[in-house]
Amino acid sequence: MATKFSKVFKEALEKITYRHWIMLAGAASILLGVLVFFSLSGREAVKETESVNMVHVVVAKQDIAPKTVIKEAMLEVREMPAHLVPSDAVSSVMDVVNKPAKVQIMKDDVISGRKVLSDMAMAGFTGSIPPECRAVSIAVTDVTGVAGFAKPGDYVDVMIIAKGDNKMTGHILLQDVQLMAINKIVGQAADSGSADKSGSNSSQDGKSEKDGDGKSSSASKAIEKLATATLALAPADAMKLVTEAQEGTVYLMLRPYKPRDKFVIDTKHVHYSTVKTASAGSSSPKAAAPAPAARSAVAPAAAPVAPAVSAPRSGGIEVVRGTSVSREGF
Repeated sequence: MATKFSKVFKEALEKITYRHWIMLAGAASILLGVLVFFSLSGREAVKETESVNMVHVVVAKQDIAPKTVIKEAMLEVREMPAHLVPSDAVSSVMDVVNKPAKVQIMKDDVISGRKVLSDMAMAGFTGSIPPECRAVSIAVTDVTGVAGFAKPGDYVDVMIIAKGDNKMTGHILLQDVQLMAINKIVGQAADSGSADKSGSNSSQDGKSEKDGDGKSSSASKAIEKLATATLALAPADAMKLVTEAQEGTVYLMLRPYKPRDKFVIDTKHVHYSTVKTASAGSSSPKAAAPAPAARSAVAPAAAPVAPAVSAPRSGGIEVVRGTSVSREGF
């Protein structure tokens, strides 16, 4: 069987001419070219399919500065190729609205999680201010500032003490106010102020204060003195506090952790002073004070004058008449 097949194959090869071989080679080359063409076109189709894979991302419609609270009007949703989008790109506008920008975001930039702060407090001091409030600072001392026991985050009441002609008025101006920060005097500025004060005292007393230990102790005390307290207030309350602070002294009252009553109703107290009456009564003795001096000036004139002693005479009797002395002879 094999010998018969090989004999037929040899006869067929003998019948094929050179022209037939050329035609077979051409047909094979055409077939191979078609196969290569379809193979390459299939790969390009796959690439086109991959590039057409689009995703929705949020981009900036305008430049957004750092720490700016992002609003919906600043953003828009666009379609972009998936291979060009960051892995943490934001796909929904509501995911970043009302959140502060962490870095500078340029127009048409893709919004990603690394460009937005997740918490408002991460924006620094401004991020800790309540949305409806403003931060305002007032001057305090160790006495008016609760001796430094009030810390940022605590709540205080604000009291105003004003002094009139014959009365002193105190009232609670604000209650349940958040204390944002409390600062102290800078050591170097306090040293210069204490040096000026010590210089004036030394000039008045005529003494020099050049003791090194004294200076160091005064500097250390100055560093620990409170300077300002920053409160979170509504704009109307802030204006009220700053205005009334010009008329008196501001005191902070530290509220307990869980106060029994959130607000105090009776917030005003008036004390009538007797200092003016006492000063008016003491003015008459001061006016009458020169009278004793006048009497003391007249007193020497009324005092008895020592009798004038005349030159002694020989014989006779010495006779004293009032303030005159005479000698009567025999």
